[in-house]
Amino acid sequence: MLFLFCSPPSFCQGEIVQGPFKIDGDKIVYIQKENSTDFPLGLYYSSGSKRIKVDRYEVDGDIQNIDSLFLIKVNNVKNVIALVSWHQFHQAESINGVTYQVYGYKYNGETLIPNENITNDPELNGMDGEFNGGEVHFKYKDTASIKQYIKNKYK
Repeated sequence: MLFLFCSPPSFCQGEIVQGPFKIDGDKIVYIQKENSTDFPLGLYYSSGSKRIKVDRYEVDGDIQNIDSLFLIKVNNVKNVIALVSWHQFHQAESINGVTYQVYGYKYNGETLIPNENITNDPELNGMDGEFNGGEVHFKYKDTASIKQYIKNKYK
């Protein structure tokens, strides 16, 4: 009876906080809460009965937010893009704002694998707010701006 009240991708193991989003056929991706204080959110890929944890997102000064999760083609390959943010406040260093990190994952037909080019792109991580007494601004805080950047850089 309990099985009837659980969503198939989660198998009653955690609350889905983003998704599920269809990638291809019965293949989906979603963000799920985890039972970890250091890594409270995980990215999952599911295909039928196969369920894989692709990545997990670490607490960094504050609990992370998944601001966006979307699909985009990069060089004719489907990619899942996650925009993760954390509030930062360090009074001694005059830091008060939000840090952002864009993560990319390539879909290879069977699973998702990290797209290191996107995840390690220095333009796709940064801070918005006060840093050492000055203002800093991060340009890629939403789906539209990230998509435009990726389309222009990774044709």
